[in-house]
Formats: sequence, C-alpha cells, structure tokens
Amino acid sequence: MQFTASPNPFDKSTRISLDLPADAQVAFTVYDLLGHAVHTMPAAALKGGQYQYDIGETWSAGIYFIQLRIQGEPLVLKIMKTD
Repeated sequence: MQFTASPNPFDKSTRISLDLPADAQVAFTVYDLLGHAVHTMPAAALKGGQYQYDIGETWSAGIYFIQLRIQGEPLVLKIMKTD
C-alpha cells in the first residue's frame, strides 16, 4: 500500500495518492496543528487500485496531518502549506 501527498510542501493544493493492493474500507480526515478537522472523506468501500484526491485549496498556510484509516488501521502523513 502506498500513501503520499505531492507536492509537499505545497502553495495552492496537494494531491493525495493512494494505491490499494486489495479492496478495503477507507476514510481520511485532515487536521490542522490545533487538532481541528479541516477536511473529511467519509468511510467508503474502495476497490483495489489507484486513487487521487486534490485538497488544500482554501486552507491557510501551516502544518496539517492527514489521518488515513484503512480497515480501521490509522496511518498519518504530515503536510505543509506555504503562502
């Protein structure tokens, strides 16, 4: 399984790329540095394959954490938006 955000750091938006080797229940939430949720993708049953999501267009500059949950297991990725 591959989970990346590119570019990182970013100034306008970043693209989350997810490569699932098999079907899975997937959800993600992006949190700001204070722990506030700024973006949520509700849980969905996804087929194995590649997925991309563009996020961050309206956010302020700062550090964010993407918490991805696959089959309930969390993975976290740190991203940064610049001015």
